[in-house]
Amino acid sequence: MKNPAGANSFFKRTGSAAESFGEIYRLVWPELCRYVIARYGGGPPEPEEVAQTAFAKFVALDKPQHVENPRAFLFETARNIVTDYHRHGARRNAHVADLRNRAQERDVHEISPETHLLEKERLRILADVLSHVPAKHRRMVLLNRYEGLTCEEIGRRFGMSAAAVQKQIVRTLAKCAAEIEAAGARKARNGSR
Repeated sequence: MKNPAGANSFFKRTGSAAESFGEIYRLVWPELCRYVIARYGGGPPEPEEVAQTAFAKFVALDKPQHVENPRAFLFETARNIVTDYHRHGARRNAHVADLRNRAQERDVHEISPETHLLEKERLRILADVLSHVPAKHRRMVLLNRYEGLTCEEIGRRFGMSAAAVQKQIVRTLAKCAAEIEAAGARKARNGSR
């Protein structure tokens, strides 16, 4: 989107990127906060935090002075920040609701000491396997399974393709499943003697 009064004109008028950024900030900040409140409400996320994050992303660009329309960039970035926040919140809420539903479906009296020990053993094996994979791979699994991020979102964080992230998550989870299965087989062999 071309805009003759875009960032380049800010930078040309003031002579320095720092002064130009200050001018953009003064002119756009209040309007951006009002926009977030009008469109999405008072939070969460907090409108000021959204605006701050949008400006941080603008400043973090390699060449912010090349952005034709900083206002449009900031508004689009704010829109994306709020959308991402709500998307992740919906995933987290769905996951928590699912866990609650599963817990309610199980009658506490049906959980035997043996079942409890088996679940504890599975969690111990899972933690052990995850402690032996590279930290980057462990973080990918946790971001995907517990924070609900997609492979694309994780890929952006790690500078990788979504396919590479998915491949690594599948490998790590396969290791976990194989170890849990092997432990079950060992237990079955030992129990049948």
